Amino acid sequence: MRKRVTRRVKGWLQYAKAVDELLEAVAEEMEKSSALEKQLETEKGRCSSLEAELMEAKRSLLDREREIKSLRRQVDFLDNRFKAVLEICLLNYLREHKGELSIKDYANELKIGEAWVEEALESLQKKGMVRLG
Repeated sequence: MRKRVTRRVKGWLQYAKAVDELLEAVAEEMEKSSALEKQLETEKGRCSSLEAELMEAKRSLLDREREIKSLRRQVDFLDNRFKAVLEICLLNYLREHKGELSIKDYANELKIGEAWVEEALESLQKKGMVRLG
């Protein structure tokens, strides 16, 4: 069960990383679109065909903004799911190890940052499911 949950967590992490890479690519595209829009504005009076290109760039930018909003919603969803799964994994780990936990070792085992583990522990403590000492 633990391996299956750990594999799921790793799968969510890989998916979150892929979504993050997509967000970076979209941000780069937005920067490119913004630079293109500035160039078109300076040359607007000299070439009417550049006006049409500007309009296309604006539409593309709006599409990218919609994509970013959608991707952010997906990232938020995955973040919440990951946190919930991590809390379950932590509870199972603590049960199996009689309440003993090395945050550093556990984070290394899951290949995540220690802050994720600390945040999950704090959440579990707030819910009254663990007591940190």
